[in-house]
Amino acid sequence: MAKRARPSMGRDVWVHVSSSEVPRSDYVVEQEIGQPPLPVAPVTTPVIFVDYRVHTASAAWLASRPAKAPRTLIEDAKNLGYWIGYLRDTHGLTHPDEAHADVFAATEEHLLSYYARCNHDPHHRLSADGWKRRLSVIKQFHEYAHQRYRLPLPFTPRTVHLRTGGTVTSTGLAPRVKATSAGQPVEPAWANQLVQGAWRITGDGDELGDLTVERDAAFIELALGCGGRRHTLFGMSTYEMPPRRAGHLNVVNIPDMITKNDAGGAALAFEPRLQRVRAYIEGARTDLCDLTRQHFDPERPITLLGANQQRWEGVDHDGVKTEGRWTDTDMHDRLRMLNPDGTSPLLWLSVETGAPLSYYHLGYIVRHARDFVREHINPDFPAGFRTHDLRHTFAVHMAVAIVRGRIAKELDGAFAAAHATSLVADAIKLVCASLGHASETTTRLYLTHATAQLMADIDDDAFLGVH
Repeated sequence: MAKRARPSMGRDVWVHVSSSEVPRSDYVVEQEIGQPPLPVAPVTTPVIFVDYRVHTASAAWLASRPAKAPRTLIEDAKNLGYWIGYLRDTHGLTHPDEAHADVFAATEEHLLSYYARCNHDPHHRLSADGWKRRLSVIKQFHEYAHQRYRLPLPFTPRTVHLRTGGTVTSTGLAPRVKATSAGQPVEPAWANQLVQGAWRITGDGDELGDLTVERDAAFIELALGCGGRRHTLFGMSTYEMPPRRAGHLNVVNIPDMITKNDAGGAALAFEPRLQRVRAYIEGARTDLCDLTRQHFDPERPITLLGANQQRWEGVDHDGVKTEGRWTDTDMHDRLRMLNPDGTSPLLWLSVETGAPLSYYHLGYIVRHARDFVREHINPDFPAGFRTHDLRHTFAVHMAVAIVRGRIAKELDGAFAAAHATSLVADAIKLVCASLGHASETTTRLYLTHATAQLMADIDDDAFLGVH
């Protein structure tokens, strides 16, 4: 089915994603048209449509990149679709002949205008990373079109010499502001206010919530408790939640297959926050399953026969037994899974359908909680706080707990001897491992704000999620 991107790529521009080959009867086609049909290869890559017609130049480029992961191809198609929509809607580059429309008529002036829109216009501004991805796709497409169609490039190529001795071509249109990973971590009291906002409880104690509040609060607690990326949290199952542990620390196994650059592994977690996630699993989530199990019907389901924290086994849609480790299970298979009672094993379920929440809905949870806090609890709460800032908050709280010596009090044995220390350098190493960072340089950026919270008059237990 066709999936239209949101926000709109343009009045008449959208991306179609083909998930499987549509069956076709050559006999029926021949009876209708009077001659055998031409052989047509199945479309397995995204396709951009303009005015309900395939945009052939972009389709050819996308089809030339089959080695890319499906999710990457879809994102590339969307980014190129936004550029095509901008050229048509903003600059009127439309024409009955595709060879004279949008990307075929784009000039350097158009790209400079688009750069200004995406980097300076407050209504359309992208993050630095978002603009770099968008520009990379535009650059790669136009280099392809230049080689295949002799199409002039809408930018002046600049040669950049690398330290390794090689060279790359640049457009020179870098982001307005260099991306950093400092984020907006908040101190423990404000983190707890965000949880309160998810519960929809005002500063006066009035409860304004609905059926979703326990789920929403549990999502924020888990993010604050283990520092997982949104994509990681999106795909976690109930089986992967660690059992209760005495004390304030636990370990969550972050799957390689649903993390950035396969950076999974064992991550330290704050047990008090995990306890509140378990309360959701045993309480409101059970109610959601009872209300909505009859509506969840994934395509080509895998029905689980049994599972524990490490492994699962099940039967696929063809009745073939299959099994695997959670750490090796990708998002596609996780979304296909069904418990024996017909519910999804994933943590976050929709009240209306019982299906797993979408990746983007998890961002809404944080934004709605943030806005509630600013309106009903604390107007000084950061207006730009986002889902990824929960990860930054976890990093700072864990670093402070390590430096203040709380890790040493929680752990024992060889692990404590190796990691429980008050040295900042070792704190960085341990936080780096828990976040799954490939480099400690990134972790140091995460901890830019740690000193202020370390020196503040805040009780040690607060950093461990106790409230």
